[in-house]
Amino acid sequence: MEPAHEQFGQEFAARIIARDYAAAHGLLSPWLQRAMTPEGLQGIIEARLTEMMEAAECDTLTYPVGCQIDGNSSSLEFLRQPRSYAPARPIPAEVTDGNFRQWMSLQFLAGERLAIDAWFDLWMILAEDGGKLGVGYFELTDPD
Repeated sequence: MEPAHEQFGQEFAARIIARDYAAAHGLLSPWLQRAMTPEGLQGIIEARLTEMMEAAECDTLTYPVGCQIDGNSSSLEFLRQPRSYAPARPIPAEVTDGNFRQWMSLQFLAGERLAIDAWFDLWMILAEDGGKLGVGYFELTDPD
C-alpha cells in the first residue's frame, strides 16, 4: 500500500475513533458528502457498534480504541462483480477506473477489557477527486 493511502486511512480512522464525525465526513468524496450528513455517518457507525456490543454482551456503548489498516490489490472491476455470498456493492458511478486508488480495510479495535478483539471492519474505496484523496464508497463488515 502506498504511504499516502495508509496515511489517509489512519486519518479517517482517527476521526472516527475520536467521534469527530464532522471531520470524518470531510474526508468523504464529494458524492458521499452530498449523499450523507455527518449525523448520518455517525448513525451508521454507532448502529454497527450497538449491534456488535449486543453480540459481545456489553452493557454500555463502548467506542473503538484503535485501528489496524490493510489493503489489497482488488480492482474496481472485481469489486463491481456480483457476489454469491452477499448483495452487490452499490458502488457510486462517480468511482471510476481513473479515480480508483485502493480497496482497503480499517479494522476498529475493541480494547483489552472486552471479550472481543474488534468491533467491525470498514472496507472502503479510496478515490481521488481533484487531486484530493477521499472515501468513495464504504461498507461495514464483521471483523476478520
